[in-house]
Amino acid sequence: RQLPGSRKTVLAVLLMYQFTTVVAAIEGCMVSGFFMAPLLGDDAVVAVASSSSSSEQTFIQKERSLLESITGTIDNIVPKNVVSDAATDNLLPVIFASILFGLLVPEKQENGTTSATLRCVDEASSVVTRIVTGLMCPSWRWLPGASKQHVAEFV
Repeated sequence: RQLPGSRKTVLAVLLMYQFTTVVAAIEGCMVSGFFMAPLLGDDAVVAVASSSSSSEQTFIQKERSLLESITGTIDNIVPKNVVSDAATDNLLPVIFASILFGLLVPEKQENGTTSATLRCVDEASSVVTRIVTGLMCPSWRWLPGASKQHVAEFV
């Protein structure tokens, strides 16, 4: 946060993230509207619920308005359970929660020292880095020019 140009970099990354998300959403709407709609026709249905037997499903046609689509997208961006979303590869809510957490974490306490939350994140990052490096060390011995001293520097 104290590096020169860090605020501009963060804003550029956030704007790029927003821009690419909007472009991807527009592209998805165009693909579904122009290519998928003619293939499916007016008889397209959405599976809403299934009955007690696995072979029978209940189908109803459900059309969503623009407002329902927008509120559904916003509802899906805000995570309900970050761990569950990360485990099921639903990464948009995880990214949103990470950005929000990074923006809300205080940098310093009132007395000028580093905040406890930031120290905890730094320590957790250090532990994860050591674990990943330790897991990767056995594979380093096969790299040309890798010596035990080089590996020991990273662990």
